[in-house]
Amino acid sequence: MKIKHHHQPHQENILLYAAILIVHINSFTLGVTFCWSTTVTPRLESNHPNPLDSPLTVNEISWLASFVSFGAIFGALTGIYLSDLFGRKQILIYTAILSALSFLTLAFSRELYLYYIARFFGGICVGIFLLVVPIYVAEITNDDDKFKYLTKLFIVCGNLFCFVVGPYVTIQS
Repeated sequence: MKIKHHHQPHQENILLYAAILIVHINSFTLGVTFCWSTTVTPRLESNHPNPLDSPLTVNEISWLASFVSFGAIFGALTGIYLSDLFGRKQILIYTAILSALSFLTLAFSRELYLYYIARFFGGICVGIFLLVVPIYVAEITNDDDKFKYLTKLFIVCGNLFCFVVGPYVTIQS
């Protein structure tokens, strides 16, 4: 049962909104994860500036994009159980770290199999974020707090960021 606090001190509100913002930054990275392969495909299909040894085939590009979905299935199936076991806040922290490691692997690896692994783990983060973020935000906010509905907005902003900035930066950035 939720206890409603209509007269929270100002500092508690600031901490609550900071927590919500931090959680929604994960939603933003989720949006970037969705669109990453779309914006890097032209580079990976060519010789320059391709961080891999050779251009990827259509089949390899398809697998690269698909590994996020495979990971998301795994993340969705395990995310709720893990968040019940370890707590939603803890699992979101661990998932944010895993997401950052996934992006770092994509930025610095020179092997296709590492790209596949990074995309799979990025997909695990997607599956966990999609299920756990709305639950966590609903648990820490009041029923009348509209900030809990920002998850989808941040995902779309991550998509937009990837499509707008992606063509102008290297894979390493």
